Amino acid sequence: MAQGNDSTGAATDGCNPSGTAANLFSSYYASNQPLYGGLTGNRWFWTNSLGTIFVSTADDFDAEDAGNAPPSVGLPLQ
Repeated sequence: MAQGNDSTGAATDGCNPSGTAANLFSSYYASNQPLYGGLTGNRWFWTNSLGTIFVSTADDFDAEDAGNAPPSVGLPLQ
């Protein structure tokens, strides 16, 4: 999980101890992959602040940081 490329910082702290303004942003993206592609799994996953989970059968989400936009690869998980 990381800060999205179009995010802005928060002006105030959040409601938990690690939610300081310096650690809060308006967009994010997150991805997950098998430990060993083709051996421990065949699907890669990606999501962002839009809330849709995208899936791909190739390791092509690595360069994606779409901020508040869908990724250029993968399909929505249904």
